[in-house]
This record gives sequence, C-alpha cells and structure tokens, in this order.
Amino acid sequence: MASKPGPSAEARRKSARPRREEPAVVPARPDGPLTIEHPALSRPLVIPVDDGRYSHDELSTLYWTNHPRFHFLKMAPENIRLFDLGAGWGRLSFWREWMTPLRRDIEMHGCDLFPARFADQYAAFHVMNLDTARFPYPDAYFGATIASHLIEHVQSPARLTAEIARTTAPGGLVYVETPTEESVNFPDRKFFLERGCPTTTTRFADDDTHVQPVSRESLRRLFLEAGFVLQEAGTIRHPYLEIPLLSKAVAENDQELGSYALWSILGFAHYAVFAKPLA
Repeated sequence: MASKPGPSAEARRKSARPRREEPAVVPARPDGPLTIEHPALSRPLVIPVDDGRYSHDELSTLYWTNHPRFHFLKMAPENIRLFDLGAGWGRLSFWREWMTPLRRDIEMHGCDLFPARFADQYAAFHVMNLDTARFPYPDAYFGATIASHLIEHVQSPARLTAEIARTTAPGGLVYVETPTEESVNFPDRKFFLERGCPTTTTRFADDDTHVQPVSRESLRRLFLEAGFVLQEAGTIRHPYLEIPLLSKAVAENDQELGSYALWSILGFAHYAVFAKPLA
C-alpha cells in the first residue's frame, strides 16, 4: 500500500472552515456487529467488527486517491496557477507531493477567513472575508480554482461565483464541492455518536457556520450564468470502502474515517467541474 501523505498525514483531509468540535462520547463497542436504522438510510446499516484487513492510513489513502477533488488537482494542466479558496489550514497544498504524479509545477495560492497553519506552502496566502472582499488578483490570473466546502458558507454565492469567473483565465477549470440539498434532512452527528459511530458532521446544521445549501441545479445555474460550461458533476461516493471505513472508525473511535464513510453512505456532498470557454 502507498505511504501516508505529508508530515503527520496532513494531506489526508482539508477543511474549508474551522469546525466546531465537540467531545465524542461513544458507547462501548459491542462484541458483535452494530446495526443502525434511520429513514434516511436505504436499508439498515450493519457495521461488522473490524477484520484488520486495512490500516487507518491505507483506508485514508484509498479514500482520497479515489476522490474527485484529488483527481482534479493531480490532473490539472501543467504549470498553472491554482487558487485554493477557503483553504482552511492549507492541507491541500501537500497533495502536490503526495502520491503520483508529483505536481511541483503547480503554483498554489490560497485564502481563508483565518490564518492558515500551512500558509508557507503557498506562493501567497490571503486572510480575507469572501462575503465582502474582492480577490486580490487581476482578471484571468488562475488556470484552476478549487472551492471545496466553501460556497455554503457565504451570504452571496452569486458574488463569489462572479469573482471566480473574473479571475479564471479562458480555458481555466473550477472545482466546486458542497453539501447536497438533501443533507438538511440527514440524521445529525449526535444520532450516530449515541449509536457508537464516531463522526464530525452528517447533517447540514451540524456545522453552525453553514449558511445555506446550494443544490445541484443552483450550482449549475450559477456558473453557467457566469459564463462557464459544465464538464462533469456527481455525488461523492466510495461504495467499496464504506464498511471497511466504518468498521475501522468504530474500532478506533476515529471521527475522520467515520465521516468519510457516512458522507459516502448518505450522499452528503456533491461536486462539479466547470470550464471557462476559450472564446
């Protein structure tokens, strides 16, 4: 299996915003499988005892290397400038040198509402309020932009989209990832914790910095009206990994792996890739 990413596995996960973290009080693990039922689940969720087939780092690597966000960065055109919008701690920057192909050719810029722990990994990092500030870059500056779990945090998605359009060069690509509209009705974090399943966020309202969900159609319309064309879109799922992730999460009380699994099972997040036409 591949080695874990970056210093202290920093590249495994990127949060768009500092998230409210509460102590995870998880009941003692029973000797046998866990069974969880809820109307949002298409069938009872049966979590077997972890069989030790995969380690934590192997599961995390499998999850991220099969994620559309990872594919977008790794397959971006050569020698581009990439804007990491809502970069959080800046963990996405480590992906350039984690796994193949190595992408040291990408010049990464970032911004967030708060200073980033790994800001020094970027060519430039700006602390700014995306509800009010204009991007500190000229028109058509970036060949790619990643806005992951950001658009649901802003008051005006249309204003944000207009700034992305202004700073994206003709032929440039934009990756957007955000919770689905269905996530407002999913069981919340507390529901899963009380049933022995560790996680961070499973319902839109679990994150009190969320403003409003942006539906698939709303996202498509926002970017089409800003002059982009849709290249691909979908709900982010990893069916093969769901049970191994959950079993390991329950065995080790691991909120990270539990969130990966539950987001896939519930269909918590959707993504889209847009392109700005050359003419």
